Amino acid sequence: MNKRSNANDTPQRHAVPPPPVLFDLDGTLVDSAYQHVLAWHETFTDFRLDIPNWKIHRRIGMSGSFFLSPLLREIGHSTNPAVIKRLEKSHAKYFTRRIKPSASSPARANSCNTFPKSACLGPSPLVVSVLKPKSL
Repeated sequence: MNKRSNANDTPQRHAVPPPPVLFDLDGTLVDSAYQHVLAWHETFTDFRLDIPNWKIHRRIGMSGSFFLSPLLREIGHSTNPAVIKRLEKSHAKYFTRRIKPSASSPARANSCNTFPKSACLGPSPLVVSVLKPKSL
């Protein structure tokens, strides 16, 4: 007697689930605010601009057009595009020295507490961030 094969008769393979994907849309998983403040402080010091850290800190997270130009206007300094470009280049240099790939907030360390347990087994999560490459 021939028995017809049925898909349900064969043992099912247990596929390895793909790694979970974590989207960092607002930069809270990689908290770089303090590194930015210190990098801007070093930049402004190099350019002989005396700007207190609290004035820098309150603007961290704003887009470029809301950060440098208004801050420079506030202290009566030129907002010439060439000057702004030099400041941004200097900031990038100092920021790159300060930031480390592992610099993250406790949220990242505890991310497995947020996801179902099965999402934290197997491959490491893939983190997708909206930070600009020069900010990493």
